[in-house]
Amino acid sequence: MKKFMSTLLVALMIAVAGCELAASSSATSSIDSSTVVDYGTLTIEDITLKVNEEKEINPVFSKEEGREEVNYTFDGDNISIVNGVVKGLVADTETVVKATTSKLETTFKVVVVKSSPLGHNVYTKTSGTSAFKEVETGVFQKITDPYQETFLYQDGVAIAGDKYMASGKIELNDATDFGQAVVLAKYDDTHFVRFVLEFLPNGTFQIFTDYKNGSDDFKGYRRLRTNAPRILNFDLVVDGDMYYFFVNDLLVGKVQQDIGETHAGFGGEKSITVLSNLSGSIDEELVDAKLGPLSVNFSVHAYGLASSDADTFVKLEDGSFKKEVLTYKQQFYYEDGMAIAGSLYSMEGNVEILDDEEEAKAIILLAIDDDNLFRYVYELVEDGKYELYFEQKVDGVYSDKQVLLEAEENTLKFALAVKEGVSYFFANDRLVLESSVGTSLTHVGFASENTAVVLSKLKGSIDLSRVDKVINNTPFDYNIYTNAADSNVFTRDENGNFIKTSLEYKQTFYYEEDQPVAGSKYMISGVIELVDPVHTQQGVILLMHDETHMVRFVIERWESNMQIFTDHKLDSGFQGWKLIKSAKVDSYIMNFTVIVDGSKIYFLLDDVLVYEVEINIGESHVGFAGEKGTMILSNLEGCTDEVLIDAKIIEITQN
Repeated sequence: MKKFMSTLLVALMIAVAGCELAASSSATSSIDSSTVVDYGTLTIEDITLKVNEEKEINPVFSKEEGREEVNYTFDGDNISIVNGVVKGLVADTETVVKATTSKLETTFKVVVVKSSPLGHNVYTKTSGTSAFKEVETGVFQKITDPYQETFLYQDGVAIAGDKYMASGKIELNDATDFGQAVVLAKYDDTHFVRFVLEFLPNGTFQIFTDYKNGSDDFKGYRRLRTNAPRILNFDLVVDGDMYYFFVNDLLVGKVQQDIGETHAGFGGEKSITVLSNLSGSIDEELVDAKLGPLSVNFSVHAYGLASSDADTFVKLEDGSFKKEVLTYKQQFYYEDGMAIAGSLYSMEGNVEILDDEEEAKAIILLAIDDDNLFRYVYELVEDGKYELYFEQKVDGVYSDKQVLLEAEENTLKFALAVKEGVSYFFANDRLVLESSVGTSLTHVGFASENTAVVLSKLKGSIDLSRVDKVINNTPFDYNIYTNAADSNVFTRDENGNFIKTSLEYKQTFYYEEDQPVAGSKYMISGVIELVDPVHTQQGVILLMHDETHMVRFVIERWESNMQIFTDHKLDSGFQGWKLIKSAKVDSYIMNFTVIVDGSKIYFLLDDVLVYEVEINIGESHVGFAGEKGTMILSNLEGCTDEVLIDAKIIEITQN
């Protein structure tokens, strides 16, 4: 019995000991009641990323037994973590992140660094990181040739799309002839618009624009500024198919081209191109705010050197502008936001004096500043008698007035142009004064005194071809579909004819009453004469959509004959040559009429239909060209009135 009790006691003691041992194991393991489980460790490496850059967090478990979902906690708003992906939000910050599971924990650092503002094109994925090197904080320099490009980012976000703004400062240093610094909006190598600061062989700088839209050829070359600064602050603003370029807060150029989404970028060659103060935005409200003032026609002096009176001119329903008050007030002119100012510009329109007060004056001024300016004054000198005079103000003192014109009308039609330090002033289609304005930058403005005035049909331009058109007093300008035109092709003689004397091939396009003779339905007539022509000398009528879509009618000397022929381009070189007339003549004169009616084209000589063709080149603009000798255009008359055109077609086709 005693032995039995001892045995029972030992058994009970063993049982109790076993129970205690089992309770201790369950605190560390739910798998094996007699084994302690090692879950290993959790580690995460520190992460460095840029603003708006995202990286996946990579938790490392040393043992599979410890692998579980990881939760992340941190203080502040410098980063975000969603579904295991961390994103940088604030540059130059460091955040400690705690990572935990139900069994393990660790910490790691997330460092957000400042993003480079330059990188690859988001559409072509071509690298632009090597084109410009950061030589000091925020300053990027390109030294080596050949031409390379890089593209703009703001805090890691591409300044790209169909609505954005890119800003900065650009310098063109140590340039050789035709060295360039380029600001561009680019989709790919055949779709972009660019604005170029270029060094010329004469030691000056110019700004021009051109583009590519689906081909390898540059198109739409237009000079925007001569005598441009070597260093300039710029803004490139893109709004759909409109591209605007500002220099020192002044709009100097705009281009309309539908090339799709683009990325703001920079390039350079034959120079040391330096970029600094770069920034960009894809915020539509900021873009709209930048473009908002472009609807203003009258504002302050572009260079802030001359006074301006607010609300002097009020726009009327017919598009003209009126100044009501009789006291002297002045304001300066802008065309679609572009200051008609600088060293190259033109201004056209009418000024009308409304009151018959003594010394009623309508004034056009070219202002350097308040103490230095040039004035063209149209004044009522006595009942029904007006005179136009010129005066110059130098260091606050006016010169004696120079009378240019006497008239009996209260309205003066005027045109003026400034180019290469010379101003040209036309009154009622006649050049009345050519004078020096020197090298100072001027801004055209308007004023009146002792009368209300109306300004109508105002047109200002800083485009070279338009300036030359005004100076030459001709109805020619750029092609409305390609923006292409040569300058100074024709000059007007004393008889009102237009003469081309250059031996080079040059082309320009026709306007009637300042409206392009263009579209899908129009008519043009006139006379082309070749003066003492040599073999293969030509005079050309162009119906042009672009350089690969056109129809030509050509008068040419061929050996000892005059021949008239036609040909055309459709996506390729000239084709479809057809002789219309060939004859021995004493005078090489073509009295022509061309009618465009959709894809149908009629060609008349001496008002007789001699050729018609159906060919689809799209809408076109009529122009004229020639080469190898003197060519005279006379009796030009354009028409876009569909009723008159239809009547003419009926007349020539029924005879």
